[in-house]
This record gives sequence, structure tokens and C-alpha cells, in this order.
Amino acid sequence: MTTAPFTIRLPRLQIEALADVPTPRSRHAAVSPLLEWRKDADNYLDELVRLDGCNDCLDNRSHCRLCAVGPLSWCCITLNGVTLKSLGLRVQLGHEPRDVCPRPKPGSEDDFVLLDTADVIEVGVDFCGCVRALPYHVQLLRMRWYPAASVNPKTGATFRLLDRYQLLSA
Repeated sequence: MTTAPFTIRLPRLQIEALADVPTPRSRHAAVSPLLEWRKDADNYLDELVRLDGCNDCLDNRSHCRLCAVGPLSWCCITLNGVTLKSLGLRVQLGHEPRDVCPRPKPGSEDDFVLLDTADVIEVGVDFCGCVRALPYHVQLLRMRWYPAASVNPKTGATFRLLDRYQLLSA
């Protein structure tokens, strides 16, 4: 008797034994995983928000004491409506942290506005005025602040804000 090359003939006992093998369970989640996840989406969101906590203080609680006391606080830049700029704090650009610039140049009209995820604030900015100073917009970029203009920038956005915008608009 000649059979096709791919035909396998099994005795009746082996066929009955194969019938006793349990079939794999059907996987409903594989059919539509987003529909399954959607049922728990609120729980996922609650946990992510709980872990996010305060971005300014790196506190995992949903609100920190400083932010609850001073709703205008932003990473110690403002507290109870008083900005550190009004107290005399200046941000020196163009040098490594803790290096003093011998020729600081105040920002244009000293009214630099910085946009961040938590607030819009005025910052006292001093650009480096040394002989080998980088252009103002490069000094801002190295501070992780994206300038709104390349020449005499008066406004910028933190990279943190731009990252969040990119995530939300994707």
C-alpha cells in the first residue's frame, strides 16, 4: 500500500490517547488586550499618579507640605507668592555650577520668564559675558531651558515641560 509522503497513520489506541490531552485555554486578552486593560485603567492611573507625587519636591505623596502651604511654590523658586528673584537670587549661565563668572551680563531688561510644568515664573538670569562666552541661546540650552528666541531671549521653557508636552500630544 502506497501512502502520500506526509500522511501518518496512527493506530486507533494512539488517536484515543491524543483525544484525552487537554486543549489549551482560550486567551481572551490576546484578542483585545486594550479592552481588557480598559477595565482597570482607572486603577492604573491612580497608581501612576500616586507614584508621581510632587514633581518639585520628589515626594511620593500626592501633595507635599510645602506645596500645600504655599500653592505658588515651585522647587523653592517661589514660596507664598514671594519669588527668590525678588529676594535677590540670580541664575548664572555659561559656567559650571559654583563657578563665579567674572563678567556677568543681566538678561534683557532683567525680565526673563520661565515656563515649567508647575508654574510660570520670573527668573533673574545672568548670562556669561566672558571673552569666550557661548551665545545666549546655547547657554540657556545647557541649563535645559529652551529659549523662545535665539537673539536676546526673554522667555524659555524647561525641558521637563517640553517632555511632558511631547508625551501628552503623542
